[in-house]
Amino acid sequence: MKRVARPLAGSYSLARSTLGQFGIRIALQCSEADSYLILGEDNNAARLLERPGEAIYNNAGGLIEGNSPFQTSWLSDAERDSSLAAMPNDGGTRPATVVFEGNRPAQFDLSVESFVHAYPDRTIPRVLLGDAVAIGPPTSAPLLKRSGSNLLIVGQQPEPTLGMLVSSALTAGASPNARLIVIDPTPEDDSIHGRISSAINASGVNARVVTHQEADDVVAELSKLVQERGDAAGDPVILVLAGLHRLRSLRKSDDFSFSMDESETSPDKDLLNILREGPAVGVWTLAWCDTLSNAERAMERSTIREFGLRALMQMSASDSASLIDTSVASSLGANRAILSDDVEGTLQKFLPIKLPISEVVRRTLL
Repeated sequence: MKRVARPLAGSYSLARSTLGQFGIRIALQCSEADSYLILGEDNNAARLLERPGEAIYNNAGGLIEGNSPFQTSWLSDAERDSSLAAMPNDGGTRPATVVFEGNRPAQFDLSVESFVHAYPDRTIPRVLLGDAVAIGPPTSAPLLKRSGSNLLIVGQQPEPTLGMLVSSALTAGASPNARLIVIDPTPEDDSIHGRISSAINASGVNARVVTHQEADDVVAELSKLVQERGDAAGDPVILVLAGLHRLRSLRKSDDFSFSMDESETSPDKDLLNILREGPAVGVWTLAWCDTLSNAERAMERSTIREFGLRALMQMSASDSASLIDTSVASSLGANRAILSDDVEGTLQKFLPIKLPISEVVRRTLL
């Protein structure tokens, strides 16, 4: 059967309004009509090309001043086939193809698959928050043994915020010899109640999930562990606070009375010790709080700065500026979040992971 090439200007062409959405255009030698269609209404440079493989690269939406002539490489059919046959076959370990959908939250199993492929070294605990908006690996951050390497998630939507928290906890808790301690104060009448513990328990990681009733004891236990480690880091321990605004006993103390015993501790002081001294010895804190005002009610502003990693969902411009020194979080929109890294000085927009159900977590390889 004889193959006949159809011109772009024919009946099978895309609408001009659709072609106008392509900012980068590449044209090989073609007719004048096709050159106008591909490059621009007054750009016929592709008609003037002569050599096989000669082309025009234009990254200015087809404007003539954006033309950059270049020469493509040539492969014969035999050389092309042999090159494709020589490509390594990794036995199906490549990540699945991901189709970006701007308004859809990231899926835990697909994000973890890409995450494991992008970061195979698990010796350093790393938190996974969601899918990058730009072309690249999933949005994540390492938990380093340095001051301020704690994660604070701020947002009023439980599904994506707790999805980020659970995903971060599970990926960090999957590090070798890591131990996960989750304080879940979700009320029994809340629709989210039980989903955090079921997802954590289904993962198979070394985890302990407790309610708000044991919060004081757990925080005191970890504060003592931080003190005992001194300057020597031990196995990773990740403390997860799944609702800082609901943990009333951990709020900063308003008691201004003088105590004769300066060594006396309190839950808020124990938490402060974990936040300040914990990361250097391998004890990190991941926390979710619904609003900045509740975070400031729970902690001093100086304590909030101990969270060098901050993931924000849409909020007011003033709250965004207070947390990450820019109002960008006020224009995020639905199913969008931004990760700020104080140490690296970076901001990354991403799609937050939806809170996974236990069945999805169980079948996902961490």
